[in-house]
Amino acid sequence: GLRETAGSVAAQELRDFEWLIQDGGSSDGTADAAAAGEFGDALFISGPDKGLYDAMNKALDRVRGKYVIFMNGGDAFADGKVLAEVAALAEFGTAGLIYGDAYEVEEAKEVYKPAFSHKAIPYTMFAHHQSMFYRVADIGATRYDLSYRIGADRILTARVLQTNPQVARMHRAICRFERGGLSQSSDPKVLAQAHEERVRALREVFNVPGPLAWFLMTVKETVEAVRRRYPGLYDRLRMRRT
Repeated sequence: GLRETAGSVAAQELRDFEWLIQDGGSSDGTADAAAAGEFGDALFISGPDKGLYDAMNKALDRVRGKYVIFMNGGDAFADGKVLAEVAALAEFGTAGLIYGDAYEVEEAKEVYKPAFSHKAIPYTMFAHHQSMFYRVADIGATRYDLSYRIGADRILTARVLQTNPQVARMHRAICRFERGGLSQSSDPKVLAQAHEERVRALREVFNVPGPLAWFLMTVKETVEAVRRRYPGLYDRLRMRRT
């Protein structure tokens, strides 16, 4: 999967960026591939971590650019013009968050998923994490909250928006995202964890009053139940075919 990610990085027309690979001490040949130069001039760091968000925190400690975007192994930029178009935005350098749409990929199937408005964040993660560029100055010392095992990306996004509410919304795909991650799991334990985190976030991060919080939770989890039970219907309603 990382090779696919690397190919999309190498294809970028704009070259003024740094690429960090934060590896969890894997023994699957990733370190050997990095040593052999398969990932170009990426800074490769490998060592034990406490999970995905802890690894992202370790990477954040090394970031030097104006903006940062996170890709998981197997995710890719939508095309070779993404970084150039981001850097050409009038809001580049001042917006706390730049975000756009995504392609969701599952085997031979590909659908186009438009982002919601960032104002929907109390209700949902409005765009794929891999379709968001965060201004490093607005992240500051904030890091992914490891007590949120599933939704730490939404909490960090909310903190950045609270620090700097200026955004740039791009009406184009930023990434290609492989379906099947933790946030799309149907495991009862994962669902229970997600519910617990949403209740906590509505109370502690978004300050949503009880009745509205209950309504938002009901709508969100009903939509997710429909997606799990009728994925084809969900795609027809939410996605655009490519």
